[in-house]
Amino acid sequence: MDKNLITLYELQLYVKSWGNSNNDRVKIFLENVFQMGISSRYDDIFPMTEFEYGDLLILDQEFIYDEYIKFLEKNEIFDDVLFYIAENEYQNFYEQIKYAFKPLEDITKHFKTRKKLIEEEIERKRQEEIEQKKREELMKKLREEIQNESENEEYKSTSFKREINASESIEMSQMIDLNSFFPSGDIYTPPETFEEKLQRQMGVNINKDLQANIYARIRIEEHLKEINKLKSTLTNIFSN
Repeated sequence: MDKNLITLYELQLYVKSWGNSNNDRVKIFLENVFQMGISSRYDDIFPMTEFEYGDLLILDQEFIYDEYIKFLEKNEIFDDVLFYIAENEYQNFYEQIKYAFKPLEDITKHFKTRKKLIEEEIERKRQEEIEQKKREELMKKLREEIQNESENEEYKSTSFKREINASESIEMSQMIDLNSFFPSGDIYTPPETFEEKLQRQMGVNINKDLQANIYARIRIEEHLKEINKLKSTLTNIFSN
């Protein structure tokens, strides 16, 4: 996607006006965002020239989610995919992302605004300069100690050999027996992933970036609640 398609101001104006700014380029941008994880990837969209995903996430989420629902009404196959995950692969989906964005709040914490990223970069460089000065002072101190050292060359040589031997010993202890990863016998065939199941059953490819699509994630949660509510209702009916 064209990273210059819209400016941050255009996006903010569109959201603030609840879509009344009638900017078709913003609509195109949002449609690309809504497809993230299914027919588009995060890197296809972000970072935009002027802003990051985090700048979008801090805007009126309720309004943007309403826009997402309208998008799903026109693209039912996408909603079918989300329903399929909620109904059949919810646990597998969340097992896959348990170290990433399992709580929805983690998405907004992880993806920061352009302003925040700039501030963090300035602070990083400041800390780097401080560390560089510390290293320079340490090197200066070491050079002075070397100049004042009174030990003879034989001691230095023996000390150096001890350091080399110690280093080699550490490296040897850290070596991994690669043969342990390839046991003899039949070749291991990994089980079918839920992405592969989805592609086989519905003919739709999804990618790992679906976990970062907060709107799709909210929709999956909604479907799950509806499914559980229906199951509870049916259970009560048949138990009476």
